[in-house]
Amino acid sequence: MDHDCYIPTTDLKRAIRDSAFSFGLNPDEVVTMISNIDQNGDKLIDVSEFCTLVSIFNRYLSLQRARVNHEDVGFKAKFFIPKFSFIALLSLYNILLGLPLELVHQWRVIVVYLAGVLCGSLLVSAVDPHVFLAGASGGVYALLAAHQAELIMNWREMEFNWIRAIILVILIGSDTAVSVYQRYFVDRVDRVSYVSHIGGFVAGNLLGVVILRNFRRHKWEARLWWASLVAFVFFIVICIVLIIAPDIIPGKRQYWPWLRARFGAYAANVQLDDPPPINLPSN
Repeated sequence: MDHDCYIPTTDLKRAIRDSAFSFGLNPDEVVTMISNIDQNGDKLIDVSEFCTLVSIFNRYLSLQRARVNHEDVGFKAKFFIPKFSFIALLSLYNILLGLPLELVHQWRVIVVYLAGVLCGSLLVSAVDPHVFLAGASGGVYALLAAHQAELIMNWREMEFNWIRAIILVILIGSDTAVSVYQRYFVDRVDRVSYVSHIGGFVAGNLLGVVILRNFRRHKWEARLWWASLVAFVFFIVICIVLIIAPDIIPGKRQYWPWLRARFGAYAANVQLDDPPPINLPSN
């Protein structure tokens, strides 16, 4: 450093680009933010120009809250449990829900479980990336949904099918109510995402129909099998598209950070400014 109170524009742009990902910025957003910062065109950033850049940067970050990088740690979140009581509860759920399925369907259960963890992480990254993701709730809900899929595919072959259906409805309904209340009505800083429950439940239902054993095949079950397979693939594709949408859809780079910030602010009852104008590329 030469202590001359000036920063070369090339050095500043390089430093901002290198740290852009840490602040949730993509390269195009960085270029837009720093393109007009050198107002006098001398290739140097003085104190006033630097203060202007800082004010622009702070204004942008106020719309895009720091997000948890679910793309890197989402799948690993099943190994991270915040509390010991949570460990005991998840272990109990895994035994109660997984053991009966494993006795009948063997190795197929682990495929459904891992698919639930993956789909839960993808859905959180797509629609609710501003909260923490911890535990293996997506996998547990996949096992719960697998019981429902098994009940649908083998309804006539099962004993006490109505009793099983009533128990599943009570479990799913009560847990959904508790999850919604804790996520959207409890004022906590370290809110944990419950969207992963939805992703795991969807994966368990769809993949359960596809991969679990079917004791007696019917014609309608064959159509349901193909419909579930297509829906599962479509669900994965939609989640991936929503995650990478700012990089592939024109105009999303400007609107998407505001939209995600709006989604998070809705849960916290926070008022945000109007969305920024979308500048589509000219032909």
